[in-house]
Amino acid sequence: MYTSILRIITAAEQGGIKPKDIVVAIENIPVNTSSQLKETVATKNPGDKIKISLVRDNKHIELYVVLKEQECSEIAASKSNSVALEQLGATFIPVPNNLRAKLGLRSGLQVAELKDGLMSNAGIKKGFIITQVDKKPVRSVEELMSLLLNTDGGILIEGVYPSGMRAYYGFGL
Repeated sequence: MYTSILRIITAAEQGGIKPKDIVVAIENIPVNTSSQLKETVATKNPGDKIKISLVRDNKHIELYVVLKEQECSEIAASKSNSVALEQLGATFIPVPNNLRAKLGLRSGLQVAELKDGLMSNAGIKKGFIITQVDKKPVRSVEELMSLLLNTDGGILIEGVYPSGMRAYYGFGL
């Protein structure tokens, strides 16, 4: 399985995929998690030409790459999520228990750091707690990435600031 992951990364780089691209499907099969990426690529063989659907600069693009035989590690498994996080321009932490209790939250992810990216461009500030994405609860970074990568077009992020002020943000993917 590990071999298959690096095969796609090496082939992807040679096929024109760039570091900030977000892979959303392989052979029209949605890729929402690193597990799905692994499973989908593991069914392919070296030499197979595969179609990769991705998002680059908020535009959907399709590329074809030929898989290569390579040795591998887990690097590729987290590449989709790390690239997506980089494009968002944020890092996240679980909501501290005392803050969760104070605000009456069951779930959520707090924006720990913010730099240039989709979130800061939408107006989100450091400390914001994401409670829902498109009306679906957010409990972990992987769940956030899955919700974002499984969305086509605009996205609605709902949440609350530590002060108790509720906020809603939208941006395109």
